Amino acid sequence: VQVGGEVEEPAEAVASPCIGVCKLDQKSGLCLGCLRDVREIGAWKNADTHLRRAILDRIAARRAAGLGAASPLPAASDQA
Repeated sequence: VQVGGEVEEPAEAVASPCIGVCKLDQKSGLCLGCLRDVREIGAWKNADTHLRRAILDRIAARRAAGLGAASPLPAASDQA
């Protein structure tokens, strides 16, 4: 797709960060699997390439800040 002289890839070409671990951390409000917040998860399906890349950039910043490692999933034995 060409937009204003630039070739833009279709939004579908930007892969979803979802890894199938869909559980929200109550403190941060972020998914423990993909580190997106509820708004980002909901917006993904209809997001254009620019928004998808912005979401991925925010995820990368969260990972760099250590948010992904700070919220591990509880072990099955911890869930009673």
